[in-house]
Amino acid sequence: MEQKQKTTITIYWKDNGTVRDNIRKRFGISEGMSVNGENAVAVTGEELVELRKYEADGFIELRNK
Repeated sequence: MEQKQKTTITIYWKDNGTVRDNIRKRFGISEGMSVNGENAVAVTGEELVELRKYEADGFIELRNK
């Protein structure tokens, strides 16, 4: 079975409510975050495309660090 390559990206949270909780559950992101409101996560290309949709809707900001 072929393993999908993952990229590490930083999520800056703009939403404090239900949408953030749903994104966390969908991608298996822990509850904690940095003092800057960020989480570093490893995602596949398909997951990154999905996260870009949330970014376009203004719920998160994706950062390369």
